[in-house]
Amino acid sequence: MELKTRIKRAALLLPLVCYSGISIFLCSLFLLPTLSSCNKENSDLFVSSVDSTDTVWVQNSTTDAKQDFQQLLDTLASVPIENLVSNIKKNQTVNIGSDLILDLPPNGFLDKSGKVAEGPASISILYLTSRGEMLKNKISGICNGQVLKTEFVLKVLFTQNGTELALANNKKVDIFINNNNPVNGSRLFTSTTATDRSNWKDFPNGQITISHNSKKGYSLSLSQLPWILTGQGVNADIVTTITATLPNIFTNANSKIYVLLNDRNGLLEMGQDKNSKSFFADNIPLGSSVKVISVSSVNNNFYLGTEDLEVKNKDHVKLKPKLVSYPELSAYMNSLQ
Repeated sequence: MELKTRIKRAALLLPLVCYSGISIFLCSLFLLPTLSSCNKENSDLFVSSVDSTDTVWVQNSTTDAKQDFQQLLDTLASVPIENLVSNIKKNQTVNIGSDLILDLPPNGFLDKSGKVAEGPASISILYLTSRGEMLKNKISGICNGQVLKTEFVLKVLFTQNGTELALANNKKVDIFINNNNPVNGSRLFTSTTATDRSNWKDFPNGQITISHNSKKGYSLSLSQLPWILTGQGVNADIVTTITATLPNIFTNANSKIYVLLNDRNGLLEMGQDKNSKSFFADNIPLGSSVKVISVSSVNNNFYLGTEDLEVKNKDHVKLKPKLVSYPELSAYMNSLQ
């Protein structure tokens, strides 16, 4: 029954029932449904499907992500560049696009049985230079809790017949990356596991040199694959923690929140606190300028929340994500440099 109809009926009946012994019962009969309707409308103002949404927080694990959210993350991820070599056993130089040159060592790769691989093989390259690309590929620039200023992220994968090849002992892949403005002081980092790109560690078996001559760029010598991050730690005299929360329908199972340091090229994924139902980021430089971004998928709808912040001590951000289309979400990420 429509709200206006309920109100009219209640107004007509109230004068009549006030003289009877059942006035309280009749007033309740008509007024309570009216009030109930008002409350229901307010609860549906944010998202119409709120009543069917699972608002339970899960353990801090990417494997606990809801299926539609995981599908969103997988769909956003960049497609690697593929290149085929006729014989992976040979010493050879491979050009990948206009920016990367790979020098492969002879007898440099082992198949799954431990034998030197030979014959055709595929090289898969993912080269990420903007923070939008890194965000879409679930990159978080943190090393032992320290925020990293990330110059680029590189994934180099060699496969044969669909099976990953390993670098042979004492063999290295040399890579030159064209860059007109290489940054001095950059270091190499590697991922802690094959699938984790949210916590990096110093690269024990990698070397990087910077060239500012006619051939400007980065020269890498790698004895470990596939993920490499090039950057340096963000040093600050005073750091703080910032926290963030989302409306109840958003949880750590359907949302991620990132912090972008606008002035230092940093990008990190916020941690998750299941007990307080909040997100957090430590070691953020006090006084820095940051952008806080949430990405969510709820009931196959996409949401984006953003907030610019001048960091003070222990800031808390209450994000209010907005409904967006997939092209709008992807375009926003692509705009992040």
